Amino acid sequence: MRQITEAGLHQAVCTMDIKDFDYKFPVESIAIYPPSTRGTTKLFVINTSKGTIEVTTYNRLLDYLSQQDLLLRNISQVINSRLKIILPDSGRTAEVFVLSIHDAIESQMKIEVPVLIKGHKKKLLNRIISLSENWNLVVTEKEADIFVGTFSIDEKLPTSSIKEEFIVFLHNHGEVPLPPYFHREQEESDKQRYRTEFGSIHGSVAAPTASLNLKKSAIDELISKGIIVCDVVLHVGMGTFTPLKEKNIVEDSLHTEYYSIPKKTVDHIVLVKSTTRKVIAIGTTTLRAIESVSPEMLSRHERIDSHTNIFIHDPYTFKYVDSLLTNFHLPKSSLIMLVDAFLKAKDSKISWKEIYTYAIEHDAKLFSYGDSMLIL
Repeated sequence: MRQITEAGLHQAVCTMDIKDFDYKFPVESIAIYPPSTRGTTKLFVINTSKGTIEVTTYNRLLDYLSQQDLLLRNISQVINSRLKIILPDSGRTAEVFVLSIHDAIESQMKIEVPVLIKGHKKKLLNRIISLSENWNLVVTEKEADIFVGTFSIDEKLPTSSIKEEFIVFLHNHGEVPLPPYFHREQEESDKQRYRTEFGSIHGSVAAPTASLNLKKSAIDELISKGIIVCDVVLHVGMGTFTPLKEKNIVEDSLHTEYYSIPKKTVDHIVLVKSTTRKVIAIGTTTLRAIESVSPEMLSRHERIDSHTNIFIHDPYTFKYVDSLLTNFHLPKSSLIMLVDAFLKAKDSKISWKEIYTYAIEHDAKLFSYGDSMLIL
């Protein structure tokens, strides 16, 4: 019997080898550029009860939903979290990667955020570095490879908050946080295509990729056909994209990420779960946000603001989500473990490895800009 863990979620004690979640793929299957038009990627539709796979296109999602189904999307938007810093004494370049802005420590003239550093760490630490637009940066060591970046501005701000001004600064001078496996610099098209069309709450440092192909026009069509579309926010950070380290991966832990669920979404989840209609999560970030909520939290019918480090793996009982739309994930990742748990919770007649093997054999494009699967 599958058990519910704390925050959703009491995980049974078990041993899982990280090698169990590995797979091989040809390097040319990585989608390092988006399709020319959103919504034209492949959609592999997984019928778990029959163990079958149907190949269609992302823009046919509506064909697999029913009236009054609840479709949940993550409206967190990507920030330009990658900053190139020119060191004044040598002219060399270091990179500062902003990990989060939601829990920043703010004052009128400065903001402190967690950062990663790539290149010339010793020359960057504990120095005042002048940046553009009267901004300065001081980096101090915190723990392990995570540092504190204190960004300050020389002149008093007008009416906006320091965080709002910092987001504008990042927009003007930062770069899109493209995944490292792209092995390329950002291009002009990435500024739009590595962002969802509907994201409105800035704070993610990686894209909620299952939504990258979801167009506003498609959402309008879904709503016109009687599908209920509601929002959640999970600011994507290290908890989503950091590789697992332990050989016995259930001993691993994920970094904490902020999430919020509006009262409207809470009310609709409660309503739909009292019927035979389905809750469909667009993306693992959406699913992780929803599954982090306890039934007690949901029963209050209030907006939820919290943090989660939920690590979903088999065995796990999913409390709310019935179907999942997700991209193909990196080998040995926590997200493959989530997909594995989801399939097993549905007593699927097809495994994640069989799905991935089939997809690769049918020329699937993988990862952030790639194709998706819909698990029914």
